[in-house]
Parts: sequence; structure tokens; C-alpha cells
Amino acid sequence: MTITEQDWVHKKLSLDEDDASNIDGFYVGYKINASPEPYTFIPVDKSRTTEVQFYELTSLNRFTEYSFIVQAYNKRGAGPPSEAVSVRTLEF
Repeated sequence: MTITEQDWVHKKLSLDEDDASNIDGFYVGYKINASPEPYTFIPVDKSRTTEVQFYELTSLNRFTEYSFIVQAYNKRGAGPPSEAVSVRTLEF
């Protein structure tokens, strides 16, 4: 899995065709950068990502810097996490 395009808020992930057939879904992990708390993970089933190519997180704090990671999973477990990406939410 690689990040092929990005801007300050959007990340486009690409999967190798061989990898995609073995993936059941993804865990989207997020946390406030300055927080000692661990990542909160949201499972996103692959069936939801075949037509929709984005995932929207709601209820994030305003003007706060978050760290995001993505981790693919299948019936054997979770793979390694992606590199963390930091994003600051809008002020209003």
C-alpha cells in the first residue's frame, strides 16, 4: 500500500493488485498528536471501499493536529501500519 497523491487533508492510497485480493478491510487509526493516548481504530470493510474511495471522520476537535495511520487486515490478522500522516483540522 502506498500513498500516491496527497494534499493537506486528502490522501489517496493505492494497492498492488496482488495485495488487494487478500485484503478484507482497513483499520483507520487516529489520535491527537500531543496526546499520550493510543490510536483509536475504526474498521472499514473492503466492500465499503470498492465504490467509495474516501473515509470521513467526524467529531474531530477544531484547530487540532491529528496523526493518522492505515492498516490493512484479512482473516489472518492485521498487517503493518502505514507511516503516520499529520493533519491540522480547520479553525472553524
